[in-house]
Amino acid sequence: MNNWKTTNIDLKVRVDFPDSAGISIINGRKCFYNKNDHCVFLVGTSDMPSKLKSSTSEYLENFILGVLDNDKGELVYKKDFSNGIIKGKDISYKAIRKFMGNTPIICKARLFAYKGIVYFFASWYHKENEKNSEAETQKFFNSIQLIKE
Repeated sequence: MNNWKTTNIDLKVRVDFPDSAGISIINGRKCFYNKNDHCVFLVGTSDMPSKLKSSTSEYLENFILGVLDNDKGELVYKKDFSNGIIKGKDISYKAIRKFMGNTPIICKARLFAYKGIVYFFASWYHKENEKNSEAETQKFFNSIQLIKE
């Protein structure tokens, strides 16, 4: 599927999904998703606390711990990334997701904070689809753009 379409997550960030993204509301926030033959893609956002008691990096670390706890995931790797404007975290973990058939999956995620919002971009796939899924996931992550105000 090569019909990737750009979706504005909000007034600050956009990303490409394979075809048009679906939208649901989770905890009062829009969540964007879509899938292709190899991966399920998701983007979620969360407000940063107005009075942050730790650094942004430490907040993202705690956010990752919450994701792993929620998904009962096993961390494979975690590393910092920077594109010159934003700094964030890339993670990979293994988990079992009901929506993926209750079978083990791999999740690759990129998260960062920008202008008071945490953005969480994720791609889930089965191990047997890893070669194609890695390329699709990188395409998804590489399409993340900050919108100039």
